[in-house]
Amino acid sequence: MKIVRSKIGLIIILTIILSAGVPWTSYTSTTSLVNIDTNTATVAGEVTGVPYVWQEINGFCNWASVTMALQHIGVPLDLYGIFAASGIGFSASYLRFEENLMFWPGAFYRQLAPLYVMSSLYGLNTTTFLDSSTEIGIAYQSLGVNYTSVDGWQGALTLMKQTIDGGYPLLLWVDPYYLPHSDYDIARELGITSAISQSGHTLLVVGYNDTSENAQLMDPGIGAFGDNFGFPSDGSWDYDINYTSLRSAWGSLAYGAFLIKPDTGKLVDFEKQLAGYTIDRLRGDRTSYLAEGEEDNFFWDFGSDAFRALAYDLTAESLSDYIDYFRVSDPNIKAKILQSIGMRIEGHLSIQYLSYRSAIESLPSLLPDINLDEFVSTSQEALPHFESLSDNSTMIEIDYYGGATITTVTFCSIASSCNSTTSGDVHAAVNEYDADLDQIIKHLMEIADVWDAAADALERALQGPGIFPTVILSTSVGGIVVLALVIIRRRSSM
Repeated sequence: MKIVRSKIGLIIILTIILSAGVPWTSYTSTTSLVNIDTNTATVAGEVTGVPYVWQEINGFCNWASVTMALQHIGVPLDLYGIFAASGIGFSASYLRFEENLMFWPGAFYRQLAPLYVMSSLYGLNTTTFLDSSTEIGIAYQSLGVNYTSVDGWQGALTLMKQTIDGGYPLLLWVDPYYLPHSDYDIARELGITSAISQSGHTLLVVGYNDTSENAQLMDPGIGAFGDNFGFPSDGSWDYDINYTSLRSAWGSLAYGAFLIKPDTGKLVDFEKQLAGYTIDRLRGDRTSYLAEGEEDNFFWDFGSDAFRALAYDLTAESLSDYIDYFRVSDPNIKAKILQSIGMRIEGHLSIQYLSYRSAIESLPSLLPDINLDEFVSTSQEALPHFESLSDNSTMIEIDYYGGATITTVTFCSIASSCNSTTSGDVHAAVNEYDADLDQIIKHLMEIADVWDAAADALERALQGPGIFPTVILSTSVGGIVVLALVIIRRRSSM
């Protein structure tokens, strides 16, 4: 039974989360203002030779954009290498609080924090920009986030020009609703802005022309979802946007941007630090995921525990309690919430699966002096369980409404039962599919166990014969605790 069609599917497919993190203390600085210089020396500029990287599927726009920027400055990482070097392929989180019941893959959770980890490992200079007068900027500033502030549209425009004139692309956070490419027509047709989807998109700006009032974009998301899914071999990823549309798209997300430049170079003990960081992320070390002082936040679970916590909540009692929070009596609305849970879990597990699988393949090339044979073979034991729970269609097909894997089949069945057979009795509807939920729970618990075993294997490799015979302490990237921030905007999806 198709209970919901395009609204839920589109919101999920546009969920390219911008859960911005906080830089490490070594990278934070007093908030400053970009001075507006209206007497710019040029009226046009372009950064040439930036390689294009396709994000391949909805959800990886930030990391594909980062890959382009890194390759431009000579860092030899492809998209899959980014999944390993940033740790996001080996990271996971789960939140259960009020109306939030969400598994967040590493690619979505606090995206700036792993970016700054990677910047430290490779000795890069990474700067984040926001408009401090906006709602987002004020919220970040009130929570102690240090960033460089831009002064509205004119300040953002000056930042863009100066960056490009300096020979670097600038990574922008934008609302795809305002992007001129036809791939985003569906957002305009249904009126889905970033304010509604609670999401955004990351791309590169590489050129500008004040005479025509256009900027040149490189968009990793073209062809990543919808009817025209596939690599944009026609070059349509390279397109212009007029300043008016750019102001709307960029300004909707507080003129968020970040700039990556080369600096001191790769750490001498790069392999040791990256391996230690990977161990912490797999195990869910809380100081590796949360900001200082947040370690006791019991609403969040991380690493292997994220899969366990999700499994514990897939019971009749827990799901019934969750639906009760919304205080709705209409069986159809309850059914929509249940179906949305299944689709989001499947979609985010799909992103986790793809980044995890790619990170396993890429890590040995980043750690050539450490024997990763046991780690790789152990890590791969989780792949069949991911495959059983995830399906790319959730993140590609706009009209997808579930039914391809045990995850969405089960939740669609529960939703249908709630809407008809049990007349809104969530507990009874869930009980009908106990056996199917048990299978989902089993897969999640197996993944959790594999992540713990993989962390143990990597630690043994690090401590055993080789270049690093010393004991590695938890949360050891540069000896600096990774600070992170997430702004939870509580909104019912119904």
